[in-house]
Amino acid sequence: MAQYIEKMVKGQVGLIWVPHRGDRVMFKCKDRTESVHAVVTSVSMAKGCVKAKDIEYMYTVPFIACRPSNRPVETDPPSPMDKWSVYKYREVRGHDDSQPFEAQILLNNKRVIYASNDGWGGGNEYQPDYKNNVSDEVVTHLHADAKVWAVQFGDLNPFEPIDTWIYWYVHERPLGITAAKHIADNVARMAQYKQPQKEETNELNTPQS
Repeated sequence: MAQYIEKMVKGQVGLIWVPHRGDRVMFKCKDRTESVHAVVTSVSMAKGCVKAKDIEYMYTVPFIACRPSNRPVETDPPSPMDKWSVYKYREVRGHDDSQPFEAQILLNNKRVIYASNDGWGGGNEYQPDYKNNVSDEVVTHLHADAKVWAVQFGDLNPFEPIDTWIYWYVHERPLGITAAKHIADNVARMAQYKQPQKEETNELNTPQS
């Protein structure tokens, strides 16, 4: 439900829209000719502003400057990962070689896996919810679905597809970035890393004609 507050604007009392966390908003930015479209990450009623994030930046925007975004949200076609979701993701303290976090993985809205990363630079760890009689097979199931998801959207040789899916689901999906775009960007980035480095020639040892 939309929320409004009364605020004095140019000598008159008017209703100001208050965005909620997760809302897609648009606003003017002095450094850009077009409106910025971003997702609200937090709301401060005391300061009368929101923090909103797009693909590149985090913004602090007064309520009065926000409007509901009119940009259509792109969607992906159905995939095996549609029945999986990330729940209670939170970043925790740990080493800084990678982002430490803890989260729960849901299958059809039921918790089945605990996911975590200790920050030492390795891949994520996945532990079945043994207390609720979930077997190790659920991790195999998740990996198989994540691999199909990655291949479906263009990564023919996916590396750690569950890790890739979690990053997209938590950090990019809320910004309206599709899985297809996320995978395409990853593939392009990896292709750059794999390009052979040009060998430097030593002019002193180059034969003279």
